[in-house]
Amino acid sequence: SRLKRFCARNFLSFQRMGEWIDLHEQLTRILNREKQIHFSDDESSYEAIHQSLLSGFFRQCARRKKGSVYQDSGNREIMIFPGSQQFTKSGDWIVAGSFIETSRLFAHTVATIEPEWIEQCAKPFCSYSWSNTRWEKKSGRVVADETVSLHGLIIIAGRTVNFPRRNKKNIHEARTVFIQKALLEGRVNESLAFLKQNRNLIKKWQSAEHKLRKKNIVIEESTIFDFYDSKLPSEVYDLSTLKGYLKKAETDLLVMEEKDILLRTPANNELADYPTSLTYGSTIIALSYRFEPGNESDGVTAYVPEFIFDTLKADYFEWLVPGLLVEKTTFLVKGLPKKIRKHLIPINTTVERILDSLVLYRGNYHKSLSEALFKMFKITIHASDWPRTLPDHLLMRFIVKDSAGRELISGRDLSKLQKEFVSSSSKEAHYKIRKKEQDLIDHYKNRIFTDWDFTDIPKHIPVYGNKNDIVGYLFSALRVHPQKNGVMVSFEKTQKEARRVNSAGTHHLLLLQFKEQFKRLKKYCGVTLSGPSTVWLTSLLGNRETVSELLLGFIIREVFESEREPIIDKKRYDQIITEVTHQGLFKRGQIIIDKIMAILRLRKDLYETINRYAQLSDKSGNRNQALFSELHNQLNEIIPSNFLEKCTIEDLDSIPRYVKSLEIRTERSYANPHKDQQKQAKIVPHQENLKMLKKLFDDASDDCKELYKNYAHAVAEYRITLFSPEIKTATGVSEKKITNLWQEIRRSC
Repeated sequence: SRLKRFCARNFLSFQRMGEWIDLHEQLTRILNREKQIHFSDDESSYEAIHQSLLSGFFRQCARRKKGSVYQDSGNREIMIFPGSQQFTKSGDWIVAGSFIETSRLFAHTVATIEPEWIEQCAKPFCSYSWSNTRWEKKSGRVVADETVSLHGLIIIAGRTVNFPRRNKKNIHEARTVFIQKALLEGRVNESLAFLKQNRNLIKKWQSAEHKLRKKNIVIEESTIFDFYDSKLPSEVYDLSTLKGYLKKAETDLLVMEEKDILLRTPANNELADYPTSLTYGSTIIALSYRFEPGNESDGVTAYVPEFIFDTLKADYFEWLVPGLLVEKTTFLVKGLPKKIRKHLIPINTTVERILDSLVLYRGNYHKSLSEALFKMFKITIHASDWPRTLPDHLLMRFIVKDSAGRELISGRDLSKLQKEFVSSSSKEAHYKIRKKEQDLIDHYKNRIFTDWDFTDIPKHIPVYGNKNDIVGYLFSALRVHPQKNGVMVSFEKTQKEARRVNSAGTHHLLLLQFKEQFKRLKKYCGVTLSGPSTVWLTSLLGNRETVSELLLGFIIREVFESEREPIIDKKRYDQIITEVTHQGLFKRGQIIIDKIMAILRLRKDLYETINRYAQLSDKSGNRNQALFSELHNQLNEIIPSNFLEKCTIEDLDSIPRYVKSLEIRTERSYANPHKDQQKQAKIVPHQENLKMLKKLFDDASDDCKELYKNYAHAVAEYRITLFSPEIKTATGVSEKKITNLWQEIRRSC
């Protein structure tokens, strides 16, 4: 009766309460018979209670689809009953005690759950699938993304698991991934002796393939895969199982021999044409090879220490390596114009004959080819006839590295790279100098010399990298002291800079021995430049002081010659001092100044003559503006504004003849402009050639520069024979001789 009153007071069903009490007593009696189960008097957690319920109601769980609408394991769409307290408070996953279907399917007696609980309670009823199978280098195992579903309802997605351990049927796939990624590609964290030995053997012969540019030496990767697949038992599928196998088995079974990986064995002489390094001067330049058309590093790469980079000559590296010379020469010969190429058939035989006659790495490669073809076939080939563009692998690639092995700059155009390359002083911390050489540097540091007093100064000092290998040199030079009261011994990082510094330093040291004479010469120079003949030059260069410095610099270069490298020795130093003392610095300088002033007066007079005839033409009404413009241009070519920097004393000796010739031409052109025009037509093609050569001069090789100068001199002498034949030329010249010189330039440059 108390229970009935309790139920009535709390709005509970007395009948249901009786049923619950009976159920509890029955369950308690059953569980008491199970010895492993113990009752707890502690209050149970929400998680424990609902996991217990879920073990019986796992088929009635659902995942939120939208709002209060859920999708259950039967792919049905259900909604929480609107009268339920959970209608607006439920989580993403729920379990329902019952369902009622009216206008739609409603879930009653609902509780929020976690999806992980479903797998724990209903694991035998769950389905498992895997995707994105991959090798995990860090853990040394094959992993995959696992998806867990219950009757089509996905409860867990994207969980990373140990793929072969989840199911035995996964072992075969995991083993394939393991062999491919771990053994073939070498993606393992631990050092395995057999694997290292095998990879070194394969790498050695793959390197030979890159050199020969043929993929016919090493077997295909699939065959290497088959080797490991046949040697390893089926239960080896990750690093852990492999290490377990290696402890028991003979590791020699997994070691490859050359017969296991080679399709053929290259002959020794076949690989000898692909050296691992080139010797440039006293420096060893390492080479690497890569056979991957389209890749930036395809072909041969030279690793150049930064200390010698600015001294490299492009001619040397045009020869590439002997192994690629046949292909390069064949490509060039096939690229010649058809009218030339038809005389060289069969090409292969021609290439063999050419290469047999050449001495590798001597002179310019293209020039040597042209000379060989002319000698064999009497065919003249100009530089413009050769193909301008070559495949990348037929051009040397350069990588400049500092002493720490870091890449500074790379590319295939050597001259362009040398212009772009700037050596930073901050790199000095990355190289080492041995104690003996460092003591020498310290000995000369901060010492000022006013006379020759140097002993045992080497031309260059080796610089060592982190592996104690020579990575470059420091080049010795004499540097002018900042206050110009003497010179100092310096050690420059590049040979180019050492040459520049040493030239100025040597001249300054020699000049210190003639202080009084130089002072008199400087005064004489200042007085001389006050004349009207120098107005043109001072107005162009800014002021008289600038012209005076250029003039004195010209005298110093001519008197002391161009002592650039190495540091002048005692014998040569004494010889120059004796010669200049005997001749007198002031006297020689005075002669040079007078010669230059005479040239400036000639220029002034000729300038006025041209203008006078131009005015006469104006008065007669026959003004030929193009003619007199050409005469002024010619005068500026004979005596340019920078002639004190560009000309030598020998050049000055020729100027009076050129000026006299131009003066005669001016007079004759006024009398007969039509005849002058006819003569000018013969010289115009050569003038155009000179304009083109002027643009190319700075980037040309030393041999080409010499050819350019010879051609320019020949054109100047030819101009004399055309316009003033009564003036004697310095050398015999003709149209044919000039044409031959031009053809030689085209052939060689």
